[in-house]
Amino acid sequence: MDPRHHLILVKGENLTRDIASCEVHPDNKRVHITFNNSSTFSSTNSFPPGTVFDYVIVDEASQVDLATGCLALTCAKNTVAVGDAKQLPNVLPAPTKDALEGLFVATKLSPSVNAATNSFLQSICSTLPKAPQTLLKEHYRCHPKIANFLNQKFYGGKLIVLTSDQGEEGVLSAFRTPPGNHERDRTVVSPNTNQS
Repeated sequence: MDPRHHLILVKGENLTRDIASCEVHPDNKRVHITFNNSSTFSSTNSFPPGTVFDYVIVDEASQVDLATGCLALTCAKNTVAVGDAKQLPNVLPAPTKDALEGLFVATKLSPSVNAATNSFLQSICSTLPKAPQTLLKEHYRCHPKIANFLNQKFYGGKLIVLTSDQGEEGVLSAFRTPPGNHERDRTVVSPNTNQS
């Protein structure tokens, strides 16, 4: 019997796309399921109640709200949170944020689990400050001028930029603006335009 089986489930949103493969180990006691892309919500509809995974990996954990991240913890023996606290956090609609703040005040929990102000990653880092962390230093997405700016501004020069400069013009421009209300006039002036 081939130990590798492709698993297609009918129940759950986008399941045929979410689950890439299922590997049944020879002892028939362990199953390894590989997900291409799955949300907490679709996963809860895909497995029998009480299913517990050896590992749950939460990618982009700085973008995950605390409630959703905690749902993932309920079915995990171990969790790996992958994210960058220097990136923008998740954005909550104002009514949701207000409701969560009210819940936080009413329950008198630790500030580290305030879902109104912390992403899943922020909460983990605050709650478990001694949890192991690793900086993924290799950067291969942005143009090197952009990556180097971010590297110096936010990462203290710790990143290794693996992209190369192909001589493109206008990749990175900086403008110093005076203090004030910059929403008054949205006219954009090209830096190459001569003004009198």
